[in-house]
Amino acid sequence: MQLKKRPFVWPSEDPFKLAVTPQTLIPRLPWQAELKLDDSQPLTWKRRIATSRADVTLLRPGTPLVNVIERFTRWDDRGTAFITYRIVPDWQGEPWIGFKLCFTIEPALDIADLLAPTRGELAASRCAQRYFAASAQTVIIDVNGDDVFDPALLGILEHPYRSEGRGSDINLGSRPHLLAEIIDPGTFPRICRDARDGVRQRLARQPEVAERIAEAARSAEIDLQRRQSRLQRRQSAGDAMARADIALIEAILLSIRKPAIRLDAMGCFVVGAKTAGAHFIG
Repeated sequence: MQLKKRPFVWPSEDPFKLAVTPQTLIPRLPWQAELKLDDSQPLTWKRRIATSRADVTLLRPGTPLVNVIERFTRWDDRGTAFITYRIVPDWQGEPWIGFKLCFTIEPALDIADLLAPTRGELAASRCAQRYFAASAQTVIIDVNGDDVFDPALLGILEHPYRSEGRGSDINLGSRPHLLAEIIDPGTFPRICRDARDGVRQRLARQPEVAERIAEAARSAEIDLQRRQSRLQRRQSAGDAMARADIALIEAILLSIRKPAIRLDAMGCFVVGAKTAGAHFIG
């Protein structure tokens, strides 16, 4: 996003402040205004600093700035899909084809307008996240859907994109004629869908994911029962706040029992020597 981070008071690096610059990738309208960045507000990621200074805002899930940035990254789809030919000069044999998929497992709650969520949507999201926090899962598979464990290949795939110099990467997304030399363009969309759906189904079946879901649902159900019992003991039909809390937990229970496994980003890698395909020469 290229927000500029500066020390709030020189020379200390923490707390800090954030500012928009001409290089910032967040659109001026409408999102920059939603950030509400203020030079007079010190920020930190460290709880120790926030607890020692009352004027410092601790950045964490639930903080307005963090919430806005999270919604912006869901709204902005730049960089969420790519096809890269990664040149490895000493690669032997046919090019390797595979995928990197990044999923988020989170309560299945929709926000109709990411720029302007309602209070009810924000309240439901905060409540659900209290029981079932979002988690990220990154999976790398080959074109057949099998997991990749080879450390050498994983190391090749982990390198950042290189646009210049020896062994620079090639963006096949803007060069479909080169992609067509490696894989049939007519079948490529189906292969991508199969990769996405296959990994999503596997994640849903993972024992640790099922355990997290069950534990979160139990926690929410116990909390709900405790609040219901407390309200009954009060015998206060007019306790609107307690009833609202109960209604909120009831509303988000299904989103916890059946969370969303959302694809955040997906990339296709082709790994091979520079001579793979006549168009790559020169």
